[in-house]
Amino acid sequence: MEINKVLKNISVILECSFIGSVILYVYNFYTASKKYEILPVAVKNRLNIFVIIAVVSVILFLILRYVLYIRNKTVNEEYREPVTIEEKREIAYKNLEAPVSERVFIYKDEYEVPKERRMLCPNCSKVIDKNAYICVKCGYLLKKIEPKVVEKIPRKNRKYLDMIVELCKKNNVKLVFLETPSADSWNHKRHDAVEKYAQDNDVLFFDMNYYIDEIGLDWKNDSKDGGNHLNLYGAIKVS
Repeated sequence: MEINKVLKNISVILECSFIGSVILYVYNFYTASKKYEILPVAVKNRLNIFVIIAVVSVILFLILRYVLYIRNKTVNEEYREPVTIEEKREIAYKNLEAPVSERVFIYKDEYEVPKERRMLCPNCSKVIDKNAYICVKCGYLLKKIEPKVVEKIPRKNRKYLDMIVELCKKNNVKLVFLETPSADSWNHKRHDAVEKYAQDNDVLFFDMNYYIDEIGLDWKNDSKDGGNHLNLYGAIKVS
């Protein structure tokens, strides 16, 4: 910054002025004391001038150094790199948008990450997806993973599910849970509940709601009620 440079130059001049005044005071006092037993008034006045210049210079120098310290401290606090893990993590949290998915986004190349979702990992400085919880490059935890809020499966439904699972196991039938796309009657809590039940009972669970873009569904044209039930066009795409 230009102002800081000017202040530094002035402080250097004041420092030189102080040192010069001290040197001149010592030199004049030494030579005059050898020449005169009692210092003449003119010499005393000259020595007083050197003292005044030295005192004023050191006061102004200290004031300028303090001003520079305050200015540099403010700038450093704004632009300094985070030092501690907590500071890095706090900055990383600010760059994350909530709510976020618990998936770990893996890309072969950092430029495959969509531009609007790019951020730098505070640990390894690699480009990563800001919706991810963990940097796959270095394993750095970007956001604390909160416990899932899982919607409970109704007791009656669970009873019939248990009967179906038991029947399939008895007859060596591989059971698969399939959730077809729905914009109205399905949510993450229900997905998590079914996923947990499927994992506990060794059942394959496939949720097509995660593949809406791949399927190419358009809720206006492929659903008869805004996303709760698919029409013929939607059913053909899903099939």
